[in-house]
Amino acid sequence: MPYLDYGEFYSEFGSYEVAITLPENYTVAATGILETEAEVARLKAQAKTSASLVWSKEDPAVYASPDFPPSATQWKTITFKAAQVHDFAWFADKRFHVLHDTLHLTGRIIDTWAFFTDQEADLWQKAPTYIKQATRFYSDKIGDYPYPQVTAVQSALSAGAGMEYPMVTVIGLSGTAKALDQVIAHEVGHNWFYGILATNERDHAWLDEGFNSYYDHRYSRLFYHTDDYNLPSIIKGSSQTTVDEIGYRMFSCQHLHQAPDTPSEDMTQQNYWVGAYSVPARALRQLEAHWGQDKLDRAMKAYFKQWQFRHPGVEDAQEALETAGNESLTWLFQGFMQSTQQQDYTIKQVKNQPNAEIVLRNSGTIAGPLPVVAILETGDSLHLHLQGFQGDTVVSLPSGNVVQQIALDPYQHTMDIHRHNNYWRKGLWGYNNPPQLRLLTGLKDESHTTLFLFPTGGYNAHDGAMGGVGIHNRGILPQAFEWVLAPAYSIRAKEWVGMGGFRWRHWLPASRSRIREWGIAGGTRRFHFNTYEVANLPLRYQRAHITASTRWHPKNKTAWQTFTTLQYLIATQDDLVFSDMGVFAGTRPQQQQQIAFTWNRYQQQTLSPTHWRLTLAYNQYEDDFTRNQQWVQLQVEGDGKIGYEPDKFVSWRVYGGASLYHTLGNTTYTPAQSFSAFDRGRDDYAFRQLYIDRTADTGWASRQLGRRMGGVRVPVSAAFPLGRSNDWMLVPTLLLICLSPPAGYP
Repeated sequence: MPYLDYGEFYSEFGSYEVAITLPENYTVAATGILETEAEVARLKAQAKTSASLVWSKEDPAVYASPDFPPSATQWKTITFKAAQVHDFAWFADKRFHVLHDTLHLTGRIIDTWAFFTDQEADLWQKAPTYIKQATRFYSDKIGDYPYPQVTAVQSALSAGAGMEYPMVTVIGLSGTAKALDQVIAHEVGHNWFYGILATNERDHAWLDEGFNSYYDHRYSRLFYHTDDYNLPSIIKGSSQTTVDEIGYRMFSCQHLHQAPDTPSEDMTQQNYWVGAYSVPARALRQLEAHWGQDKLDRAMKAYFKQWQFRHPGVEDAQEALETAGNESLTWLFQGFMQSTQQQDYTIKQVKNQPNAEIVLRNSGTIAGPLPVVAILETGDSLHLHLQGFQGDTVVSLPSGNVVQQIALDPYQHTMDIHRHNNYWRKGLWGYNNPPQLRLLTGLKDESHTTLFLFPTGGYNAHDGAMGGVGIHNRGILPQAFEWVLAPAYSIRAKEWVGMGGFRWRHWLPASRSRIREWGIAGGTRRFHFNTYEVANLPLRYQRAHITASTRWHPKNKTAWQTFTTLQYLIATQDDLVFSDMGVFAGTRPQQQQQIAFTWNRYQQQTLSPTHWRLTLAYNQYEDDFTRNQQWVQLQVEGDGKIGYEPDKFVSWRVYGGASLYHTLGNTTYTPAQSFSAFDRGRDDYAFRQLYIDRTADTGWASRQLGRRMGGVRVPVSAAFPLGRSNDWMLVPTLLLICLSPPAGYP
């Protein structure tokens, strides 16, 4: 099968003899052994020359793409042979530098080659060391490399950071020596799983990508003492959560994930990377914590020895590892790999009298092994390795011990989905985690209750400059209950303004319900929207809402997705009061209330994303003459894009609305609560958006437009009654986005 973006390769083993004819000043790297002696001599001479050179990162040439020299007028034919491979790849460039070395494995010597241009040559001059290091690492951990050579090539043809082929890997620009080393290690490692075992990536991508990712993580820990990306310290804080764990928990806790064993063509883009790479690597890390590296490596060697060059499937891999490890791995294969089930251990109870006992509960359905650490009153630590269990289990500690702290999986080596319930402390905190304050946001240290402080600030024409300090509990990973408070002091109004809100969500798996998520959210906001210039008095608005929402599981990755909301909103604003003599007498609150049900249906296709919204709403408000008014509206809104060439598309939007009932239906008076073809500040009667100056009719601030209702992007002054209706409205809009005219147009 040819290469695909998801699922990559799958082919039968065979022997190749390939003759390539090209201008003689081209240098070629390829699968197999170069049989043309004159070309071998040329490469070794070229390697000798390259080895005498020293590149520096200060040299601007290493950051520039070198020009292509003209092709030679003389041609050559070179021949490569390769046996027991299921693909053949070759790369040719007139600019290549070449470095050559050899590697001694068990009873034989193999060649290592690096081909690269001037660009990042300062990094690639160390590539032979990286290639040898990776080849030896994988040979030691899994089994000897059986081929006669291994090659890394720098080229613009890489897919992502790199792409593997038998005996040869192509690498893109890396940026740093560490990144180049890690990518070479990952791509070289594919020789064992993609190349030699040759599992079917179309159906079981994780058997290659996931197993290989686990070992390249170990390679990074061995040589760089970390297997994680360099997350900024302000983001990572004291958390031990890795990027792989972020991906898994981000999707899994919201039940957006797919089983890693899902066929590649059926996986979403995000789930392909999480399921094929991150989840299996994390699951093998959990097995390593349970078995130890030596036992796991012995089992992997047995699997490799039994199934090399034979295309093993999932059942074959499971049987080989279980036989070698003498233990069932149902939790790993049928649990984490072939289902969307979860593991969720928690501390239910801790007793210190008469003997120390810990009651643990698995609220999930996967019974994976669990490491437990107990810190005793004496300061000693007990490290326990528990077999997985369902429901509750009791762990008894040796008599005479008093427990001070308990931590489940404190080093975060398992696939536990919720970690905030993995800690217990004797005394004040008990099952609660002590607070921790940090700045902005980031990954939470889940042994603490982390709160984040952030600066609040802004400007609008009626509050002037605003500033303060906000606080929230929202980290990078989603959680069931999230909240934020963002107060700010208004310099012009000389009072506190700002906003706050909360969100509570509950997620359900597709196996239990068609509903994926339902939740409750609420929020409030208070700012100033106008100024009574005579008294230099800023006029205040305040709004609050409570919203219930429901999201549904899609049937497949291309299916339409659905979510609904039911919202109650109340908004008040200062209204000027004058005496019978026209003297300003202060302000009074002018109130409106709205109940709205919205049905959303959307499809996130690359070429034609589409979103439809249907809203039924009831609004009760007080008009400008202090009369109570009501309406019931039905609104339909659709928007999307239609791609016709790469990076060129037509953006469309349509809005339609009709009043089912309106107390102003037979009048020409159209307040802000009427249908509007525009979305200016004055049209935003429910104060849904933030505006620099929502009452501006002229100047740059009047050009701030939203997309509510008609959403026409033309700054027509609200002083004109154009585009308003109490009865109905239909507004289609079309926008052509292109860098050049479509083919066929002048």
